Amino acid sequence: MAGAWVLLREQAARLECILMVLASLVFVVLGASVAQFVVLFFLFMGVLCVEALNTAIELIVDRTSPEISDYGRNAKDIGSFAVFCVLVIFCGYALFTAAQLTWLVA
Repeated sequence: MAGAWVLLREQAARLECILMVLASLVFVVLGASVAQFVVLFFLFMGVLCVEALNTAIELIVDRTSPEISDYGRNAKDIGSFAVFCVLVIFCGYALFTAAQLTWLVA
């Protein structure tokens, strides 16, 4: 659990947690099913996993290569891109599901 506390000190992880809370609130208001919440939760856990790996990469690069290098920058950029990809999946699912629920209610 120590890693979770380290991760939650990162602003990006805290913003992702806020995003999860907001998406959950929207799901509650729109009357999402338990299955839809479960999928949202597991996608969020995927976001946190990739964010944790990205943070680990950044910490290692900063420690082992404090000078600016192409390798270090590329490693950080690839990790950030991975986070972006899972955020697109998470947000895409949340928006698609919210749109479906909105059409069902309307």
